[in-house]
Amino acid sequence: MPLTFHRMCVKIIRLKDQFTPLGSAVYIKPLAMIKVMLNESEMKVDEKTTIHLLLQNTGTSINGIAVAINENIVPKGRWETQYLNPNDTILIIKATQGG
Repeated sequence: MPLTFHRMCVKIIRLKDQFTPLGSAVYIKPLAMIKVMLNESEMKVDEKTTIHLLLQNTGTSINGIAVAINENIVPKGRWETQYLNPNDTILIIKATQGG
């Protein structure tokens, strides 16, 4: 399950593939950062960032928007499981009313 704050995401490596006893040292490795383009602006995100996390971290409401990655619309049902890849181009389109 992805963590909610991408800057604080860490990957806990279990020592020797076994759980360690309470109080044992555990190596904590920060996640790698990748570059993506969001609405024509370059930004860095954790390698385990989903569309849903990107929207949360940028303060974007999920209502009335569509998201495209590399010119392909991603259905809203996949936002929590669709991970971003290095050099992805993400476009967030907001619906507006007008006449």
